[in-house]
Amino acid sequence: SAPTAAMIKSLIWEPLKASCRANFNIPDSAINNSELTIRFPNGVFIRCKSAEQKLNLRGLNVGRWIADEAALYSEEVLMEIFNRLRPRVGAPDTGGRMIVISTPHGAGPLYQLYQNAVQDKESFLVHHYTYKQMRSGHLPTILKMKSILSPLKFASDYLCSFETVEDQFFYAWDKHKYTAPVEDAGQDTLYTLHDWNKKCMAACVIQVRNE
Repeated sequence: SAPTAAMIKSLIWEPLKASCRANFNIPDSAINNSELTIRFPNGVFIRCKSAEQKLNLRGLNVGRWIADEAALYSEEVLMEIFNRLRPRVGAPDTGGRMIVISTPHGAGPLYQLYQNAVQDKESFLVHHYTYKQMRSGHLPTILKMKSILSPLKFASDYLCSFETVEDQFFYAWDKHKYTAPVEDAGQDTLYTLHDWNKKCMAACVIQVRNE
């Protein structure tokens, strides 16, 4: 599954078909491009689903579910997916499993799931990696992005941080780094000028001496 039908088709469907053809000799007659399903000779199906069409998730019995970019799923969709994980008929020891893959996107439903997973180590296996630990990206490009993106955006996309820039003002402001004591002579006038910018706050203190 992916957050939207467009993401399913652009990110998953074509590579999935190519992989099934190359590795399992699946014929085109077993691939349904309108239903986004692939039928294997043993009766197993791979179905691609969109999280935005949550009503279409009902009624499924799933052995394995891979949820891509799950940070963009609603809590209702995540719970519905969990509810679809069922043992095969007549085989109660084959409980379903869910693989969640995502870059964080704020403290939403995925963050709650992540917290629960960290605490319930018997039911969940958690891998929480930064770009340094993954070692799969192009390092010069990542370092270039670090100089362009805001600190929180970079942390979200490359350091797997659940913090978000939304509705946070002055998150890059460090008063110990960017401020210094101002000596007031008593009769001088002090003015402070602030730029109320959401991405970065700039402040200027002006001291007018009466000489």
